[in-house]
Amino acid sequence: MADSYENDEDVLQMIQQIKKITKESKRKFENEIDYLVEDTKSNLLTHVDDEKNSIKKEAEEKLNNYRENLIKYEKGINEKRRYYLKLKSELATVDFNMETENFKQTYEREKKELEDLEDREWSELNTHCVELLSKTKSNMCATKNETNKKLRKVLNSIM
Repeated sequence: MADSYENDEDVLQMIQQIKKITKESKRKFENEIDYLVEDTKSNLLTHVDDEKNSIKKEAEEKLNNYRENLIKYEKGINEKRRYYLKLKSELATVDFNMETENFKQTYEREKKELEDLEDREWSELNTHCVELLSKTKSNMCATKNETNKKLRKVLNSIM
């Protein structure tokens, strides 16, 4: 039986050594597991931060592109507004020139009408005057002939 005790003792020692190795292994694995967990956690956080920064950078780039496009559109709108105002001014000038030309044409037409009317009235007046002068001349000639006849009669009666 003594041999079995020795063996039992050996077995107990082996069990204790196995327990000791198991505890050490457990501790070692716990440390490794803790390290792996922390490392994984750290890697995940880093990856999440990187992804977050990437998304943020991408969003900023898009925002900058939108801003640049907006600035371009604003410049285009401002340029088109300047053209519009310039054209509006030129159209106002053209309208003014057209109105002035219309007034000028109306004035010229009315002036011509007045000159034509004046010419007709002068012509009628001249014709009327000529008729009056002709009648007056005829009357004067008739009066002169009558006067001559009367004077001859008077002279004949005196003689």
